[in-house]
Amino acid sequence: MAIKAFKLPDIGEGVVEGEIVTWHVEVGSPVSEDDAIVDVMTDKSTVTIPSPYSGTIVALNGEVGDMVAVGAVLVEFESTGESGSKAEASPELAEAAPSAAPSTSSFRPARAVLICEASSCQPCAPLPPPCDPLPLPVPRTLPSAE
Repeated sequence: MAIKAFKLPDIGEGVVEGEIVTWHVEVGSPVSEDDAIVDVMTDKSTVTIPSPYSGTIVALNGEVGDMVAVGAVLVEFESTGESGSKAEASPELAEAAPSAAPSTSSFRPARAVLICEASSCQPCAPLPPPCDPLPLPVPRTLPSAE
């Protein structure tokens, strides 16, 4: 049996965290796939999160009223089915595994390339000079009342 960590999914555009409203399960509860496990309230709506796995609840990470960040581990399951992939196993295993993704530290944006199908391509016109800044307003003086 494998321990699987379920992270709070991105449940809305621009949502970065959610508040736990109600737990529908307890530690040790058996669950089936698509059973309701938790209600999460965001600044946009309240959503019931279903179970992605069948198995037994091992840990609930948060109490009612706690704020949970998107991507944080919400629930840990002991799976009754076949063992999942290494990425679905516990977060410690996922962090220990070397990443196959390329490093973004050496990322450089690509340069713009002019693609021309005609044989008589001409370079782009130069940019116009910057505009002069607007003059500051002249302060007005009121006529004195004598």
